[in-house]
Amino acid sequence: MKQTLITITIIALLIISGCATQNTIPTENIAEKTPIKIGWIGPLSGPSALYGQVELNGAKISADRINAQGGVNGRNVTLVIEDGKCDATTAVTAAKKLIEVENVDYMMTGCSVESMAVLPLTEQSKMFLIAMAGADSFRGAGKYAFRVVAPLSLRYPKLAKFAYSRGARKLAVITDGKEWATSNANNFKQSFLSAADR
Repeated sequence: MKQTLITITIIALLIISGCATQNTIPTENIAEKTPIKIGWIGPLSGPSALYGQVELNGAKISADRINAQGGVNGRNVTLVIEDGKCDATTAVTAAKKLIEVENVDYMMTGCSVESMAVLPLTEQSKMFLIAMAGADSFRGAGKYAFRVVAPLSLRYPKLAKFAYSRGARKLAVITDGKEWATSNANNFKQSFLSAADR
């Protein structure tokens, strides 16, 4: 799971940075060019901090690899990091800071709650947003927004069928009411009921 998240984050950062290629500009000139600033908002504290730290590690590894190859058209990639706590209000505050104060070029988010919360700001700014957002409501939510994880609706049919095939006939779902958890619960429930109807 940890390696998968790091790999996904590396791919995401490469997409944002324009898929860096071999160094075409001498290394000594890179520092003279304005860096590409990527705002990163993810849960570094709170219940989802474990996932956020893995995602951030992946982003750092990606930035280091890109910069080691000469950057993107000679420009280094710089991460500007904010703790979104997987909380909508905190994520919006962080996004405003990244857009209005830090003047980032692109944005990355680390959970569905953060992604949905900052989406109106990135859309208004016409800023490319790449998100670790599995919530179904993220699908088609923005012109400049993309995700690098499969929607939850694609994850649960097999799990629900497996549970039903093993004799499970009653289902209890408990969530914290947030977007990602609700999508998880709804998709598993619907898949489980569909399995029962067959």
